[in-house]
Amino acid sequence: MIVRPLTQDIWLSLRQELQDAVEVRLADSLYCDALLSIVAGDRLKALVEAGVAAEVAVTQLLLAVSHSAPDSPAKREFRDKHGGYHRFEEKLCDWPRRLGLDAAETFKIQGMPTGWVSTARELYKLRNGVAHQGSPKVSAGAGGIRSSIFAINTLIEYCRTQRAKVGLEEYTMPTGVTPFSQTLALHDACIAAESSPCGAAIP
Repeated sequence: MIVRPLTQDIWLSLRQELQDAVEVRLADSLYCDALLSIVAGDRLKALVEAGVAAEVAVTQLLLAVSHSAPDSPAKREFRDKHGGYHRFEEKLCDWPRRLGLDAAETFKIQGMPTGWVSTARELYKLRNGVAHQGSPKVSAGAGGIRSSIFAINTLIEYCRTQRAKVGLEEYTMPTGVTPFSQTLALHDACIAAESSPCGAAIP
């Protein structure tokens, strides 16, 4: 797994977000924590963080949509009757459609396996095993961790696009760049890299 370096344009957009005091979304922060846990070799911690990031991302999306105009019976049901206390599978696979969003299963990104929704659901089961029993219910090797991380990356990008669809506030990014595109899956390859000069400065 490779995380692309931040370009000058991305740094400038980040500076703008900081100046505007835009709050970092909890799901994004937890996802980054999961990436760091993988680098540190702590797979169980990465599973828990990625699983929680997944549920936080979709729950915050649905809650925000349920409070947006125009109101509807489905929004009131989600907001007043149950709030965020639904099973993860229902929040990912049922409620988006009921609230007028695109179905998660139809969300596709180039380079991402089409079964990301199933992978996200399996990750949540692993997360439950770690959270409630201290260990995953099934073995979680490096390949499974990698697939799970990319599935959650896709889920967070799905939530981002749905926020934009209904006009909810979202981070700004340079044209043609998305948070999703900053993470790459690497298989058999050789890596070469260049860095900006030490004296390079952001205007």
